[in-house]
Amino acid sequence: MSASLTTVLAALRFVATVEELEHCNSTNDVARARAEAGAPAWTVVLAEAQTAGRGRAGRAWWSPPGAHLYVSVVLRPTTPPERLAPLTLQVALAMADAVLEVTGVRPTVKWPNDVLVAGRKVGGALTELVSHAQATAVIVGVGLDVAPIGADAPPDVHAIGLSTVAGRTVTRAEAAVALLTALHRRVGEFAQRGFDPADWRAFPSTVGHRVTVHPPGAPAITGLALDLRSDGALLVHVDGAAELVAVTAGDVTLEAS
Repeated sequence: MSASLTTVLAALRFVATVEELEHCNSTNDVARARAEAGAPAWTVVLAEAQTAGRGRAGRAWWSPPGAHLYVSVVLRPTTPPERLAPLTLQVALAMADAVLEVTGVRPTVKWPNDVLVAGRKVGGALTELVSHAQATAVIVGVGLDVAPIGADAPPDVHAIGLSTVAGRTVTRAEAAVALLTALHRRVGEFAQRGFDPADWRAFPSTVGHRVTVHPPGAPAITGLALDLRSDGALLVHVDGAAELVAVTAGDVTLEAS
């Protein structure tokens, strides 16, 4: 990882500290440990590679060395924990902002936390709540694919790198600055007014499409995704049903148009 990356990120006025690692199991795990030890908000942890990177539901996150951005941030929100669920969606919006800034291409956001370009994933987020010694923190972990995706990628990785999207070399420093700046703005908006579904519609992917949703521990449902609620729930008009179903967790598959 570039020796200048810490200097570049530390220059951002809102960043408390930056910790760069050659490798770790997961930047979220390191950030969690720092939060439990009392690290302030906007403590940033980056790694050159992760040996056990993960996404939602414990899925493995492919983290080859030197190619992409693996970053976790400690937040100290004042929002009550029971109202923090939509923060994941707000983080996805920040990722979309960053992709648009560095590539000039408007991505789409697939509920709840995947950012896509031309149907291929360019990034994902994992938010985790930490409660320790009466203090609450949220760990925001983001993976952004920066370099072109090579032939060494696992067959289940359907991704695209920012450099490919932009048609030029995008550095991890450039991506990190854009991401953290957008994240700071979006987190500030969330603190002031919560999650606004209108923001999500600026990066349409899920809403307005037929989807199949796989809620955890429940049968899959198929129907038309109509909108989002302010609590982040996805409203689906299920086939053959008169009422809307509010989905608060699960995996979404978009039907081919």
